[in-house]
Amino acid sequence: MTDTVDVLIIGGGSAGIGAGLRLASAGVDHLIVEARPRLGGRGWTIEDGHSLDMGCGWLHSADENPWTDIAAVQGRTIDRTPPPWTRPSTTIDIPLEDQADFGREMNDFYDRLHAAKDEPDRPASSLLKPGSRWNTLINAVSTYINGTELDRVSMHDFALYHDTEVNWRIKEGYGAMIAAAGEGPRTLL
Repeated sequence: MTDTVDVLIIGGGSAGIGAGLRLASAGVDHLIVEARPRLGGRGWTIEDGHSLDMGCGWLHSADENPWTDIAAVQGRTIDRTPPPWTRPSTTIDIPLEDQADFGREMNDFYDRLHAAKDEPDRPASSLLKPGSRWNTLINAVSTYINGTELDRVSMHDFALYHDTEVNWRIKEGYGAMIAAAGEGPRTLL
């Protein structure tokens, strides 16, 4: 290894590895530096007779997601079963009519979010319907999507989130796939 590189990438998660793959394909000298003793970032798969994703586990917008092609090249099994959040569930303690009511309120929130795109930016929480019993759950969903509560999310940034609503899983683990992809670019743990 030389003392200099053209591009130094900080972080060996999916974005850092993706950047390394892109740079490698262009012939650019680079190095990925990861502080953890493993690659993958939030993508972390534990193997114990089966694959268990401890962090991220879904190929969101899988029909457009470049990681879908990487999984195929690696020979991974892609589970195209629709995710559980796309259908009502009788196994949770929320009546089906309440689940439908929450779905409508969530859709209304997204409608308000997209309608406000030309207004001055403010926290996305300002678009919650005052007094709605679903605000806490909508806020929880934000933590899954944005990594934080709506009062810390720009409504403009959130409105730019692109989602094809095609979400698949990798049977052998999303984290395992990301880490394996990192074996190609130059890395330093």
